[in-house]
Amino acid sequence: AGRTLSFRKTSPTGCQTRIARGRWRDQAHAVSKELIKREEVTMLLLHNIFPAAYVPRVLTGDSSIAERYENVTIIFCDILGFTEFASHCPPKLVVQSLNIMYSIFDDITEQNDVFKVESIGDGYMISAGCPMKTNRNVARAAETALDMLSAMSTVST
Repeated sequence: AGRTLSFRKTSPTGCQTRIARGRWRDQAHAVSKELIKREEVTMLLLHNIFPAAYVPRVLTGDSSIAERYENVTIIFCDILGFTEFASHCPPKLVVQSLNIMYSIFDDITEQNDVFKVESIGDGYMISAGCPMKTNRNVARAAETALDMLSAMSTVST
């Protein structure tokens, strides 16, 4: 017995619909990748602006993140002779020197469990006891300062 083949007639619109779905998937995938990338940038910025403990609070919309701290020690670090050094060096060398110094200082602050508040020019500000509360804030600040002094003796430009 012979077989009968039946063909279903497809319209051009059915084919166009499949193509449109494929394009939609591609666009959705591209948008998803872009959103993930932007979320990573946002998280990086938030962690650069706020202490890690505050980031979840900011993300949930908490607008009152101010707290009272009883025991806090602040260190202000200024590089002796930096202005003179910077006035005689090419700008690229000045920036490279600051990047090296601040990378070392960032490692030291992390090791000593203190918080880098800000760095501007050759100024570097650290807090011990805020935002991570501790009864050892003075000792941590002193250890950090000594470590920073020791590290600077190994830095040469």
